Amino acid sequence: MTHGVIRRTGFRTGPREQAPAARVVDALVSAPDSRGQVRQLPSIVLHRLVAEIGLGDAVDLVALASPDQIRGVLDLQVWQGDRLDSDELLDWLYTLAALPEDARRRNLNALDVELVGWLFAARTRIYLLAEQEPPDEPEGPIYRTPDGWFALEILEADEASFERLVQLLETMYGDDADAARRLLQTLTWELPSELEEMALRWRNGRLEDLGFVDPLTALSLYTYLDPGSVTLDERTFDRADPSSTTAPSLELVPLLQVEGSTFLGRALAALTDPAERARLGHALLTLSNWALAADRVAPTDVEGARTSLVALHHRLSLALEVLAHGEPARGAEFLGRVAVLRLARVGHSLTLALRERLRPLARQGLLGRTPRAVDLLDEPLGSRIAGLLALRPYFVDAREGPRPFLTRADLAEAAGWVEEAAMATALVPKGTWPSPLPDELTLGDLFRTALARQVAGGEGPLAQPELARFLAQVLPLETRGAELRTAALRLAEARLGVAPGPVATRVVEGWLDGLAAAVQALRVDDLDLRFVSGFHLRRAGGAPN
Repeated sequence: MTHGVIRRTGFRTGPREQAPAARVVDALVSAPDSRGQVRQLPSIVLHRLVAEIGLGDAVDLVALASPDQIRGVLDLQVWQGDRLDSDELLDWLYTLAALPEDARRRNLNALDVELVGWLFAARTRIYLLAEQEPPDEPEGPIYRTPDGWFALEILEADEASFERLVQLLETMYGDDADAARRLLQTLTWELPSELEEMALRWRNGRLEDLGFVDPLTALSLYTYLDPGSVTLDERTFDRADPSSTTAPSLELVPLLQVEGSTFLGRALAALTDPAERARLGHALLTLSNWALAADRVAPTDVEGARTSLVALHHRLSLALEVLAHGEPARGAEFLGRVAVLRLARVGHSLTLALRERLRPLARQGLLGRTPRAVDLLDEPLGSRIAGLLALRPYFVDAREGPRPFLTRADLAEAAGWVEEAAMATALVPKGTWPSPLPDELTLGDLFRTALARQVAGGEGPLAQPELARFLAQVLPLETRGAELRTAALRLAEARLGVAPGPVATRVVEGWLDGLAAAVQALRVDDLDLRFVSGFHLRRAGGAPN
């Protein structure tokens, strides 16, 4: 049940305006039936709203929530893995204690006594004055309870923390002095570790009821599922929970940040039946919890959750678009008949298929100097292929950078990258590489060097006179570029044994673009190899580089 911090991917998660938590909160607290609407929210949704806008700005929302909701929010908010966060718990208890009396009493009384007790056991030393006086030189300030029974030595407290603890105690005494007294008396012999362990047990049980699963179980979200095995006839759809009393609106579930412009958004828009939308709201909420558990996102990690759930949204959208052949109405049918977990697995599996096509090349060391590296590929292809070889493949957008796959067009473009990588290894076969292979050389560098040798003669790395001879024959590129392209395609045909097709031509022309960038500012009569790149060179001293 423990969650760690999600591994950062650098994905863009889209503008926050798409799911503005502050706007949702304002609408909820100002609605005519604000209490009823707030209490329809699952605890996970309430937690995300509070986490997005901050506890200080969410007091009105918290005041409307039910005790069960508050308890659920604290289950997500005040834990770091299996350990309680003392500062976060103090902030929450202080905030609850400052609510109007009816909200304060019902919410504080509903909390696990072990949770409240742990805070005082961890942050204070408690002295029952009938038996023991505090030391003459205490470690922290001393607070004496209104009934004169106890003295509390506040540990590791700044002025603000001290005041909050004191205010919380005085509120508890004011609401129910007997209960406060019994709690402090119990804490004189209870260990903080025992209280924390018991609070954790209660918390884990409630999280299981909310749909949180063990991270190892949740990893099934990333197991391969043959897209061809998922059909409209399978009827694996997520059943509605007859015992559930909440019906989250899809519009009030900010977790997936569903945009109308994505295929998932368009498929959801085609669903108009309220019961069906409520069923899907629950199913997507449960699936979101699975994704957060699988990605080991801490409940308090809002940015990590956003990254994880945007990726989940994209996988669902991709799967639906592929399965429905781009027809939103048919996508709505898949949402109605197929479990959303299976759809998410299909979305991930479509990207795994691309990775599997690359793995033989990577294992043979044809893409990089080590089996997992891609440093032999020229940019931007190297970064794109690195994304496809990742444990969870991602798409490298020319404008946005790394992001999850989203559309069939993304798959088609990435399939083209796979073909280009395979073709690059065929155009520069391993038997033509120098040994040892110098650092920083790419397949493009080796092909351009072979092209220079084809034009100017010789073999091996280029020395200064040889590079000058090559440049004299091909510059200026504005007038001799066609001749150079013809020579490059001849070299490609010799390497492949057949005339270059569209993919080979695209790769060769990309390498020629790299050559143009490398030589456009060079002067044949004044070459300094220290400032030349794009070739396998023999620099000063005779060492190839």
